[in-house]
Amino acid sequence: MEGAIERSDLAKTDDFSQAGQYYNSLPPVQQDHLVANLAADLAVISLENLSTVLGYLYQASPQLGERVARQIQPQSEG
Repeated sequence: MEGAIERSDLAKTDDFSQAGQYYNSLPPVQQDHLVANLAADLAVISLENLSTVLGYLYQASPQLGERVARQIQPQSEG
């Protein structure tokens, strides 16, 4: 291999729109299942990690983030 190696910054990537598009493309019943599965798994993690993951979900789809957050609330209170 020959030639010069050059380091350069990558352009800002969009890490969330594809996930949001996927969520929005699901039929409502599959959206419900995804929300329920995510909420069940996220209800047992630390608040710090939960905050981070919910932030990611909101960036993918505000509706997804809100639905998961609402569903976790009753689970964590019980």
